[in-house]
Amino acid sequence: MFDEAGPLLMRAEAIGKKAFGPDHPDVAVVLNNRSSFLARQVRRLRRVNNAFLIVGLASNVHHSHRYLKASFGPEVLILSMIAYKPNRSPNCFVSQGNYAEAKILFESSLAIHEKVHGRDHPEVATVLENIAELLMEQEMYEEAEPLVVRCLAIRQSALGPEHPDVASSLQRRASLLDVQGKHDKAKPLLERSVAINEATFGSEHPHVVASLNDLAAVLEKQVGVFP
Repeated sequence: MFDEAGPLLMRAEAIGKKAFGPDHPDVAVVLNNRSSFLARQVRRLRRVNNAFLIVGLASNVHHSHRYLKASFGPEVLILSMIAYKPNRSPNCFVSQGNYAEAKILFESSLAIHEKVHGRDHPEVATVLENIAELLMEQEMYEEAEPLVVRCLAIRQSALGPEHPDVASSLQRRASLLDVQGKHDKAKPLLERSVAINEATFGSEHPHVVASLNDLAAVLEKQVGVFP
């Protein structure tokens, strides 16, 4: 299936250029997708030391980045380059335990998203959630709290109060309250999360199961089953 993707992306690029012109933003998006595909090919070829093909593929990656910069500006180009360099992604540093480096990259991503999309965009909420999770892993709960609250507020406003991403934010907020011992405040958030997930996915969906598990744990702590 990997080998089938290349011709499809090339066809999409050709159609886009013919329909919209070579400098249209939609063409830049297709080129960026090709860039991602080609970058993965480069990583495969490195394993067999095919230097000649790597040079050719790299020139195509550079070509797509040039279109992104021309169509969307340098901020989007930076986001693209971060997205397709897994060894430089924040999540890579998190997995290595390098929280300081991850936080720097997440905050850079946040600043770019805020500039490109505006402060109240769902993409901004996603980055805020990532930073909050990073802080929570380090037990920096007070620092994480305003980010979690802002993330929830953005999603409720932008996506609507019954959106599944709102349910996810409610669970995150409840989790933060739970680890701080504020079980009574976590309970209504989890109840709302369960209701949203049930309405969206049905009562047997894994998201509902996860919400119910979190709610059950909080209820047990409230009655003193767990210390």
